Amino acid sequence: MVKNRIAFWNSRIEALAGLESRGIGRVLSHERHNGGIQAYVQMMFFWFSVNTSATNIITALLGPLLFRLGWKDCVCLVVFANALAACGPAYISIFGPVSGNRTMVLGRYIMGYWPSKLICLLVLLNEIGWGIIGCIITGQMISAVNGHISIAVGCVLSALCIGAIATFGIRLLHAVERCDPPRAR
Repeated sequence: MVKNRIAFWNSRIEALAGLESRGIGRVLSHERHNGGIQAYVQMMFFWFSVNTSATNIITALLGPLLFRLGWKDCVCLVVFANALAACGPAYISIFGPVSGNRTMVLGRYIMGYWPSKLICLLVLLNEIGWGIIGCIITGQMISAVNGHISIAVGCVLSALCIGAIATFGIRLLHAVERCDPPRAR
């Protein structure tokens, strides 16, 4: 009874336009597509926007405040530190398209079931912590820009925007970065 109800709601939610419903299933070779140069440009801007998030900007501001570094030094440190830190995930992410699996599934095949669960738990705790820090910093930034909005409301607005992107997928994020509305499939 409960399983049928869950299956019903699952099919209703998957039927909504714009929701990603593939899951972790392998993408067969005839289903893969080559996005061309536009896909590379979108991924470049995607990673650029991730690396210029509020938490990274605050980290860059610590240089002049705490360590008496100049602006050029801080910019160089942040750019090169982000580039160096992105090398590992970038290298691992090239295995996803080759194998047809999502990159997040590769850890299970490489390490096994239980070690992968431990790593997932640690990553989950890390992401929750950075998500909370990001929401608080973004809430403070919204409150500083608009004095009529409290920090709590700014945090809620930030969390709602992040939740919309997490729910409706990367197509919405790419549409926002291109500044055009998402189109139906």
